[in-house]
Amino acid sequence: MSFELKKVVLISFTAAGDRLAYEIEKALLESGFKENPSCRYECERYCYESYNAFHGISFQSGRKVLENVFNECESIIFIGTCGMAVRMMNGLACSKDKDPGIVVVDSEGKFAISFLSGHLGGANALTEQIANMIGAIPVITTATDVGKKFSPDMFAKKNHLYITDLTMAKIMAKAVLEGEGIAIESDGYIVNVKETAPINSENHFHIYIGLCTQKLQKIKEKHHHTLWLIPRDLVIGVGCKKNTDVVTFENEMIRRLQENEIDVRRVRELHTIDIKKNEPAIRSFAKKYNLVCRFYHADELRNVQGDFLASEFVERITGVDNVCERSALIDAEKLIVRKCAQNGITFAVAQYEKWRIIAE
Repeated sequence: MSFELKKVVLISFTAAGDRLAYEIEKALLESGFKENPSCRYECERYCYESYNAFHGISFQSGRKVLENVFNECESIIFIGTCGMAVRMMNGLACSKDKDPGIVVVDSEGKFAISFLSGHLGGANALTEQIANMIGAIPVITTATDVGKKFSPDMFAKKNHLYITDLTMAKIMAKAVLEGEGIAIESDGYIVNVKETAPINSENHFHIYIGLCTQKLQKIKEKHHHTLWLIPRDLVIGVGCKKNTDVVTFENEMIRRLQENEIDVRRVRELHTIDIKKNEPAIRSFAKKYNLVCRFYHADELRNVQGDFLASEFVERITGVDNVCERSALIDAEKLIVRKCAQNGITFAVAQYEKWRIIAE
């Protein structure tokens, strides 16, 4: 079965925290098989060296642990206090679209607190999940969630849209909280968007969802406060030699996208075969560009229908004649870039043609 792999780091500082971190790790690993088989968690559990009863990775400096993992994982769970998290994180957080989601859980397991990157980093959702697992009270302070209002960044995350201007997204979120409406214009479909004004209203706040820069410019001329959201309608299928250099892999990906006049901001997912799930270059690229990374078994790839560029060598190694094209097309409708191969890296691009915009 195919799956999305998410790396979660747990950090504890006391004996009680060590036990709780172990329980949360176990629950997360089990949830990937029982509750949501399409999502698997890869956990790294760190505990202060004096309190390591459950065989985690011992440390002396929590700050050094954070420096090593901050940009390499999707989520971080602190078992401790918010104050401790603030002091250790000082200077590491840079942007809500890049930072990992961070959750703080007290050592007694009474509260789970969404601490950083609640929407785009997924901390709010993870907070709710952890609270349900351990019987804690979830604490979420994001203003739009508390007021149950329309949130531009959550709207974008749910509907696979790239936010081109985080500052404008913040301005619009604030406007919604103050009672303003937002007009939305899309080249796709808008379904059930609450707390927004009609598209033809005279609102000062306007969202454009699409790819036409000329249309965007006309909207901006009329509406000073315009947020451009780019549909993330593409998926890249890849293959590579074992231990491919991280920088080489990224350079090849960007070069090939540029050669095909594809904006990397349109890419939603990175697909490959499951034997590559621990390939550093693939995981690093997906993390840097905020791509969902999905892995497929050879049997699943063989079942994809189409005319693919086969390789006997690839089939001997992986069990399937083509990884990049098959994995790109497995959930998409149209293959738009055929297999390219260079420097031990294969690359193909497919498009999700039937995307819809839904906000509840």
